[in-house]
Amino acid sequence: MLRVVGVIASACLTYAVFELAPEFLGMLSAHMITHIALMSVLAPAVALAIVSSSLALWPLANNLPAAAVVQLAVFLSWHTPAGLALAMVSPFAQFCMHAMLLVSAIWFWRSVVTTARDAPWWAAGALILTGKIVCLVAALLVFAPRLLYAEMAASPADQQLAGLIMLVACPATYIGAATVIVARWLFASTAGAEPRPRAAAME
Repeated sequence: MLRVVGVIASACLTYAVFELAPEFLGMLSAHMITHIALMSVLAPAVALAIVSSSLALWPLANNLPAAAVVQLAVFLSWHTPAGLALAMVSPFAQFCMHAMLLVSAIWFWRSVVTTARDAPWWAAGALILTGKIVCLVAALLVFAPRLLYAEMAASPADQQLAGLIMLVACPATYIGAATVIVARWLFASTAGAEPRPRAAAME
């Protein structure tokens, strides 16, 4: 029940961001916040809600390397200047972009959750690698000497703010999730270790 509530709350938050962000931020910054809400808030909530679903019957459902590659490919493709320009052609194109980002992120987060049970280091590694690549894109936006998304960025400040928002979101999501997975694994390993008997320790 709590997972369903989490999905509903995340969906409401994502919709609020989509509707309200353009009122206060430039187009590109608002766009990036929407993507963060989709991929780092709504997608993990949905992934947790469906982790025990029949999707496990799909051969690639728990294939973390495939999920990570697909998510990065979708993310990088849509975040090229040509990709974002294509998304702005029509509302349908923008819907396709958001849908692809969301679905690929749900697959990635679901694979992370299932992999973390038996191979936490693989799950943490995939999160760290994904976070580093996203942060590199964010750094490019911050330090680019010219507008990379002329169709969307209202000004260089808008582009830099979009990058800064991504730089803040990366540690809070991918790196944060990796830290939680490693911490839980270390705690479980410590709790599961049987203490040596005092007599044996004194020998």
